[in-house]
Amino acid sequence: MKKKIFALLLAWSVFFASMAEPITEVKVWAGETEGDTSEEIRRGILPNGLTYKVKGDGTMAIIKFEFLGEKEIEVPETINKRPVTSIEEHVFEGCKDLEKIKLPKGLEKIGVCAFRNCDSLTELIIPSSVTEIHETSLSGCDNLQSIILEDGNKKYTLDDNGILYGRNQTYLFACPGGKTGHVNIPEGVTRILFVAFEDCKGLTGITLPDSLEEIKSNAFWGCSSLEEVTIPESVSVIWDSSFSGSGLVRVTIPSSVTRIGASAFGSCRKLTDVFYQGTKEQWGMVEVQEGNEPILKAVIHCTDGIVGEEEKPEDKNPDNTEEGSDSEENTQKPQEPGGVEEIHPKPEENEEPPKNPENTEENHPDSGENTKPPQKPDTETGNQESTTEEKETEEAAVPALKVELSVKNLPSSKKIYLAKGKSQTLTAKLFPADTTDTLAWSSSKPSVVSVKNGRIKGKKSGTAKITATSSSGKKASCTVTVLSRNKKSVSVKLNKKSITLKKGKSYYLKASLKPANSTDTVKWKSSDKKVASVDSYGCIKAKKKGKTTVTVITKSGKKATCKVTVK
Repeated sequence: MKKKIFALLLAWSVFFASMAEPITEVKVWAGETEGDTSEEIRRGILPNGLTYKVKGDGTMAIIKFEFLGEKEIEVPETINKRPVTSIEEHVFEGCKDLEKIKLPKGLEKIGVCAFRNCDSLTELIIPSSVTEIHETSLSGCDNLQSIILEDGNKKYTLDDNGILYGRNQTYLFACPGGKTGHVNIPEGVTRILFVAFEDCKGLTGITLPDSLEEIKSNAFWGCSSLEEVTIPESVSVIWDSSFSGSGLVRVTIPSSVTRIGASAFGSCRKLTDVFYQGTKEQWGMVEVQEGNEPILKAVIHCTDGIVGEEEKPEDKNPDNTEEGSDSEENTQKPQEPGGVEEIHPKPEENEEPPKNPENTEENHPDSGENTKPPQKPDTETGNQESTTEEKETEEAAVPALKVELSVKNLPSSKKIYLAKGKSQTLTAKLFPADTTDTLAWSSSKPSVVSVKNGRIKGKKSGTAKITATSSSGKKASCTVTVLSRNKKSVSVKLNKKSITLKKGKSYYLKASLKPANSTDTVKWKSSDKKVASVDSYGCIKAKKKGKTTVTVITKSGKKATCKVTVK
């Protein structure tokens, strides 16, 4: 009996003692956190609604927040004299009215979805002590204008746009959700992580670097103002939901891409044109997984024409089996009048479709196959025919949707380095292939770099922007820097040391010179052209099963190799 009374008094004394502490709840139970070394973990709730627990290493982790509409919250540096080193998963997720979160010095870890969907959060200061941030921790913060990184952080860095990267800038971690305008991702970045730009509704443009190799799932999910993107040739897979729900109208996909993941372009309802930098046959070998109806419904422009345009016209000339085929001759030469249905561009919204697309004889009154009697050469008839021809010619105009620049035997077509007095030739390619547009070339500083029909020449030291503009207003440009004399390369590096390709596939190798402003040209060669060839742009084409080595050689004699296996 005495033992029972003593136990009861002890329980009451513990209860009242705990009420006197600033912590409103204390529980003790067996350890359950991965990595804990202690047999017991202590947990409590602070007056501001933060729930903590003691980790196995003796430090504190914030594991929960009881949100009651607060505008600001401060995470303390210590609890019961123990440092707070971790904010665990989902702690502040969905706190829509929370505008400011002050994180403690000494914090090391920010967990899964820690600040996800904090819609009112406009600024986050990350302490210099932080060494681990989960890639989902800042996703869905639509109004986050700036991420501030305290000086001395050894794991992360920021660029001028306030975008968070790994310390050596090889991977892009997160873009503030409130970011607006165009973003240029610097060369050297190889990965864009999961949900990095998720719900950046104000993002209107993105320039991806040639060094990029991987765009993770959901990277640009919900970027509703993003209308155009060019995926670099170093990317081989477009991962699931990468651009799902974005505002894309046009997308350029390199021939190096072998797979488009599930819903990579799902719900891209505005998508009208896909520019594939390979042949129609190569496009047919790309694995397009489910949920990509927008990309399959778009007009797919390949280097040898539009996918589907090789289909025969409806019985216009059933006996002539050669006309309308997809042979090289037919795709490159203009069709002879009479017998082949004219292929018209897809009309724009609210635009009246071309009239009389099938009757090609009316456009060619002198054709031998024209069975109509010749018109009388009176003035009235002649004027009527002339007006009709002019109208149909005007309706048949095909504006360019995209301009691309390339240059042979140089590491990059975006940044070119020339010695004074030296020249290079830029090639501009218009899409679609049947466009009627013409090109105009211009230099921002003709006294530094001159340009004529794509031929550029260094006039004096400095930097100029060279632009190719189509008559319908589409543009492509590159930066040309002129040095006082040639600068030799001391080394060259390829973005891949080895690669495996399926027969018929292509991949663009990227060469990086050191120093980056070397004026050296480069040459490419394959040890076995029958297995895989390589052109002057570094494009490998897999031909048959086997192995070969592709080598790039700078003008100064520096070399780098890539082992190629064709399956």
